[in-house]
Amino acid sequence: MADSVTNITWDIAEDPFNTTNVGEEGLDKKWFELAELLLGEDRKAREQKISDFKSLLYADPKMSKFITPNLLESEAYLIIYLRAGAWDVTQALAVLNGFYSLGLNYKPYVEMSIPSKLGHVWREKLNTVCEKRDRFGRRVLILRLGKWDPDTIPVEQFFASTFVLLEMLTKEVKTQIAGLTVVIDVQGFSFKHIRNLGINEVRLASAFLHGSFPLWVRRIHVVYQPRIYGILMNLAKPFLSENAKDCLILHGSDLSSFHQEVPPELLPADIGGREPFENTAAVEAAKDMEEHFQELIGLTLTL
Repeated sequence: MADSVTNITWDIAEDPFNTTNVGEEGLDKKWFELAELLLGEDRKAREQKISDFKSLLYADPKMSKFITPNLLESEAYLIIYLRAGAWDVTQALAVLNGFYSLGLNYKPYVEMSIPSKLGHVWREKLNTVCEKRDRFGRRVLILRLGKWDPDTIPVEQFFASTFVLLEMLTKEVKTQIAGLTVVIDVQGFSFKHIRNLGINEVRLASAFLHGSFPLWVRRIHVVYQPRIYGILMNLAKPFLSENAKDCLILHGSDLSSFHQEVPPELLPADIGGREPFENTAAVEAAKDMEEHFQELIGLTLTL
């Protein structure tokens, strides 16, 4: 799910991960202005929207097993999907159905999506989320696709680790509103990667961008892509929505325009930043949600 740049901005500052989904009332009013601008969020209509969404869910037999205190009985959980559907109840249900269908269509990827099972992936530092938000209020997800070694980390586990980080971010109210900036570092990308990224992986990645995951991807920056990366892009293009194509920018080795939108103070040194690549805080935040993942993945795999 993608969208464009807004004129509501913030100073870049540290913002520790908050996966408790509480404290919405304490947010600066700018966040609600952004929610109104991007999502059409109307505080006065909120309770009715939640009620209408519940009615749709409770009438759908497929959803019955997910009606638990931590999932569909939780108002905070419902709001994740209502924001993902821009407060259109029918669209929110479509996102939820798309998300749960991942368990049917991509079980080898989904079953690995438990933070405690992915220690070997975390140690390789292939992905992270910055603790600082960008000036649009977005979290910045960094994927080091070129540094991934398919011989030691199966593609299912690489994808699962990225899913875990994304699912962790759905709990953050600010991220539900502002969305994500995704940075894909393709330094070192080779035929080995091409051989391990087939149609299934392309379809799954496209599903995350096109209505099967409850976060808005606002911008995708690809940096240091070699010529061979074009093969992967040609494979992916038929599965990308127009919105996804619009938010995708290929920078190559000239990072000047990239740094205008994602400044070096947010980034690790290998893509023009100031600090070493670090994933500890993001991984620990995901591990704090272990019980949530056990419940969610366990139910999804029974579909």
